[in-house]
Amino acid sequence: MSYQQLEALNAIGIALSAEHNLDHLLKMIVTEARRFTSADGGTLYLVEGDLLRFAIVQNDSLQLDLDGEGLAAFAGRRYRCTSSKSAGNWRRCATA
Repeated sequence: MSYQQLEALNAIGIALSAEHNLDHLLKMIVTEARRFTSADGGTLYLVEGDLLRFAIVQNDSLQLDLDGEGLAAFAGRRYRCTSSKSAGNWRRCATA
């Protein structure tokens, strides 16, 4: 790991520690992890009991940015057709 990468990680850590809003913090974690790794997309799940809750999804190629939004809410909020073969792998029928 280079010195610049260590400096970037330190700056990210400081920014994360200053954020007190959980929703903003989770979004910042995914955004900064994607930026640091040059990733096109990222997903964050939260553990709730024995389940994983879909919390944040970001994807530049698909122009997708969901903050804990389920498939039904996604379709309803946009008044668009949405199809899914499985809950973990869904796509939009129409662009928003």
